[in-house]
Amino acid sequence: MDRNYRARCVTTMQSSTTTAVIGAAIGRHLRRLATALRDRRETTTRSLAERCPHLTVRAARPGGYHVWTSLPDAVRDDEAVAAALRHAVSVSPGSAYYLPGGPNRHLRLSYVAAASPEEIVRGVERLDQALRQLL
Repeated sequence: MDRNYRARCVTTMQSSTTTAVIGAAIGRHLRRLATALRDRRETTTRSLAERCPHLTVRAARPGGYHVWTSLPDAVRDDEAVAAALRHAVSVSPGSAYYLPGGPNRHLRLSYVAAASPEEIVRGVERLDQALRQLL
């Protein structure tokens, strides 16, 4: 038996073992992840409806990582982003996802990196305080 043949056999056995172990765990992991993302999305949309009535939720897709909202007519997204940052909340301006000259009254709110649902609620409350200063 040459060394290359033995190395290929060991690599094949390691790969098969890894696939068997990961294959069983990956399904559980994906189900937990889907549940966590769904709970975060629901917490975000519920908190926005309860605590931030001047924002209109435009898109909250299952399996996604963020929610799109529309701002009141009097507020541009760059103003809202700056105000949110002053309140320790990071949001993305919707205009960053359009060609120059496109809409500038949308925010993209990510919920995937929040440490907990409570952090999402606190973030929405701070965003509400920031936006009220602009209205």
